[in-house]
Amino acid sequence: MSDIATGRIAEYVRNKGIKISAISRGTGIPDGILRCSLSRKTRSLRADEFLSICGFLEIQPMELCSQHSA
Repeated sequence: MSDIATGRIAEYVRNKGIKISAISRGTGIPDGILRCSLSRKTRSLRADEFLSICGFLEIQPMELCSQHSA
């Protein structure tokens, strides 16, 4: 998954005030991995992780792709 997609989902989570620990519990993705990807940005999300997070957040992945493209 690209840094752009990871950055967009991190921004979405931050703007909505969603706790990384809640995403971890809801998706089964380890908290440490999510923190590296969404907080510290030292790791890009894998495609399956990105899709799991989108499912947890109840958003369509394309919403994030088109969010800043205008």
